[in-house]
Amino acid sequence: MRLFVAITIDEEIKQNILLIQQAIQKFQPDIKLVQEENIHLTLRFLGETPEEKLKSIEKVLCSVQEYPSFEMVIRKLGAFPSLKNPRVVWVGCENASENIEKIYLSIENELRKLQFPSEERAHLSHITLGRNKSRGYNSLNELAEKYTDKILGKQVVKKITLFQSNLTPRGPIYTNIRDFNLRG
Repeated sequence: MRLFVAITIDEEIKQNILLIQQAIQKFQPDIKLVQEENIHLTLRFLGETPEEKLKSIEKVLCSVQEYPSFEMVIRKLGAFPSLKNPRVVWVGCENASENIEKIYLSIENELRKLQFPSEERAHLSHITLGRNKSRGYNSLNELAEKYTDKILGKQVVKKITLFQSNLTPRGPIYTNIRDFNLRG
């Protein structure tokens, strides 16, 4: 099973993200955009996981119930490694990084005990909009300036979700395995 843990995104925010994706497509047509139904904020990618570990993972994720729900603000266009050289294009999550970081670290520490390798890079709360697979890049600096101060939406995060990802030629299909409610 190919698994990941994520925060689902409210429909209103998704609609605002779709407008940005349309603008990105004009600047960089080679970017493969994330489909609307797959837009989410990944907390932890688990990768290929034996089915027998599922119950242990669910037990780890039940621990998030001790954390309170919180509000996050979605704004600011960014890219990895940079806007000038965009390989992964994203929008940021503000006002919630401390809450998300606490939940992420709690999950990360418990997953290590289940023999999951640590993430190789620092965790940055973001929602991926698309990935650039080609070698030629157009800078997204000009587009990013348009969205620097624009708030795409606010959302109260009340749960995290364990998803299964099935890769298909048409793109991934995500299946909700289980929701884990936060306190409050």
